[in-house]
Amino acid sequence: MLLDAPTLAAVALLGLGAAVIGGIGGFGTGVILTATLVPLIGARAVVPVPAVAGVIINAGRFWFYRSRLDRRTLGIERPTTLGTTGPAIGCGAFGLASGVATGTGVILVSVLLGTGPAVLATDALATVLLDVCKAALFQRFDLLDSATFATGVAIGIATIPGSAIAAWLVERMHARLHVLFMEALIVIGGLSMLWHWWS
Repeated sequence: MLLDAPTLAAVALLGLGAAVIGGIGGFGTGVILTATLVPLIGARAVVPVPAVAGVIINAGRFWFYRSRLDRRTLGIERPTTLGTTGPAIGCGAFGLASGVATGTGVILVSVLLGTGPAVLATDALATVLLDVCKAALFQRFDLLDSATFATGVAIGIATIPGSAIAAWLVERMHARLHVLFMEALIVIGGLSMLWHWWS
């Protein structure tokens, strides 16, 4: 097993808390998990594990926000404040970045923020599809073994209650406060990416 039982339980508990933050803001779960996992499993496994966990994390998040899904935005066909090409460029940059790093949800959420309440459901479903593709590629190139897969599944399952709590909070949160929370998380996420790039 990649992690012993007490360590995996601690990471799963942290994942639950991270899912609350990510469930409200649309991203952040991967950044928190990555920071925790790097010293425990090493840099080689740190991208495949969140990819597997991300399928479950985002599937759970999507389930709780499913009634708000904007199918047209998911297909990059609906003009937003960015125009018709803006979302396509932003999502392309997100896809490229997420293939080589974790915590890149800040890019997709920034692109989708103009869709209003649909942002959380749309982001979650798009990310599920992306994480399935990433996990398949990591398995194809022998970066995803059974222990890594099991660790990702365990962490993903542990986050489902966190996504439920986040959805409950968002339903009771004033829309402006929710947008401010998401904008603050985008700034923090962007600064974090720049700091990691710089160092």
